[in-house]
Amino acid sequence: MVTAASMFPRVEEDRYLALLHAANAIATCSDCSTASAMLIKQLHEVTSFDCLHLVAFDKETNTPAWSLLEVNGERIDIPSADDLALEDSPIQRVHESGQPVVTLDWSRETRFQKYGLFLAKFGIVSTCTLPLTRGPRRLGVLSLGRFYPNAYDEEEVSFLGLVAGQIGLAIDAAVNFYVSQEVQERLKLILDLTNQVVSNLEFHDLLRAASASVRQVMRCDAAAVMLADAAGAYLRVHALDFPESRGIFTEGSLVPIEGSLPGDSFKSGKPIVVNRLDPAEIPPEMFSKATAEGLNSFCDVPLISKNRLLGVLAVARRVENAFDNEEVGFLIQVANQVAIGV
Repeated sequence: MVTAASMFPRVEEDRYLALLHAANAIATCSDCSTASAMLIKQLHEVTSFDCLHLVAFDKETNTPAWSLLEVNGERIDIPSADDLALEDSPIQRVHESGQPVVTLDWSRETRFQKYGLFLAKFGIVSTCTLPLTRGPRRLGVLSLGRFYPNAYDEEEVSFLGLVAGQIGLAIDAAVNFYVSQEVQERLKLILDLTNQVVSNLEFHDLLRAASASVRQVMRCDAAAVMLADAAGAYLRVHALDFPESRGIFTEGSLVPIEGSLPGDSFKSGKPIVVNRLDPAEIPPEMFSKATAEGLNSFCDVPLISKNRLLGVLAVARRVENAFDNEEVGFLIQVANQVAIGV
C-alpha cells in the first residue's frame, strides 16, 4: 500500500522532529498562559488545523477544569455551559472511553447535535478528537478541526494519536513543574508575611504589602484586607491590590456586614467561596459591582487572632470555578498570618 510516509519520507521525518520539539517546548513552560501560546504555536508546526479545542479535566472531580479554544488563528472565549454542553460532545465521550472520535462531516453527524451547531458557527466541518493520557491517568482531550470534510484519514488519525500522546506527556510534565514552583512560591509567601508582620512597617503599609503578596502568589486578579469598624456594622477595605480595576471596588470603601459575602464570612468565622456569579444567590449590589469589574470567582476568609474576629481577607479572579478546597485551605493559613499583624 502506498502511503504519504512512503511517498514523502522527508516530510514525515520533519513532522516527527517538530512533534518532539513541540513536546519539549510545552513541558518546560512555567505558567498556563505561556503553555497555551506555546501549544498553539508548536502544534501548527506539527499539523495543519483550523480549530483547536483542548479541555483539561480535574483529576478529583473529573469535570472540566481548564479549556483552550482557537479558531482560524484567533483565541475564542469559552462559551457558557448553556451554549456548549460538553456532556453531549465528543470531548466527554473521548475522555470517558479513552478512544478517539473522528467526525468526517459534521453536516451528516447525528450525534452531539449541540456541539455540532457550536462548530458550525465557526465553519468547522471535520474534527479528530483524541484523549490526552499519561499512563492510566486521563488528563484531558485534544480536538483538532478543519474547514473541509473528510480531513482525517486512517494514517492522519494514527499520527495525531502520537501527537496526543506526546502532548499528554508534555502537559503532565509542565503541570508537575508548575506545582513544584507553586509550592515554593507559597512557602515563600508565608515566610514573607511573617517577616512583614515582625518588621517595622507602618500599619497600612503592612496591609498593602500583604494584599499585594497574596494576589501575586495566588495569581488572583484582586486581593483585599477588610477590617471591622468599631461599631461592628461595616468592614472597611483597608488595602486593595487590583491592578486592572475598573474603579468599582475601591480602597477605603465600606462593606456592610449584614447582607454581604465578606460579612457572612466574618460573622460565621468560616471561608465563603463563590465560583460562579448567580443573581439568585448573590446580593444585588455585589452582583452588579462584580459584573462591572468582570470578576466571577471569590473567596472570603475571616481574619482571626486569639479567638477574635478582626476582618476578612478577600481574593477574586475573573475566571469561573477558580477556588478549590486546596486553595481555600492555603488561604486560611495566609489569613492566619495576616491576622497576627492586625
